[in-house]
Amino acid sequence: MSEISEAVDRYGELKAQESKLKKEVDSTNKKIKDYMMKGPETLEGNSYVATCKKYVNEDFDKEALIKVLKEHGMADGIVETKEVVNDEALENAVYNNKFPKDVLVAMSKCKVRKETYRLTIKKKKD
Repeated sequence: MSEISEAVDRYGELKAQESKLKKEVDSTNKKIKDYMMKGPETLEGNSYVATCKKYVNEDFDKEALIKVLKEHGMADGIVETKEVVNDEALENAVYNNKFPKDVLVAMSKCKVRKETYRLTIKKKKD
């Protein structure tokens, strides 16, 4: 068997192991996160420390936002021809107080909030 044939076989074996380990890692990660979402931010094993933090990402429901901006006559330069929001122009307009308060209130109803949890693990220092 040639060196490259052996490499192909080894690669196949490693990919099979990787798949099995990924399933186990994902399952264990979920188990720890599910537990930690109910209480502690940090857990310790004998050799490792796990930390779980919540990250919140807010964005707008773009269709609802387009409707609000059009209703208030504020879509020019922010809502593009394809009726997508130009995020840079929107951010600039918000930052520079270009929107009246009633528009900002209406826009706030278009926000979508997404929460994710990220688990990190570190080797304990001896």
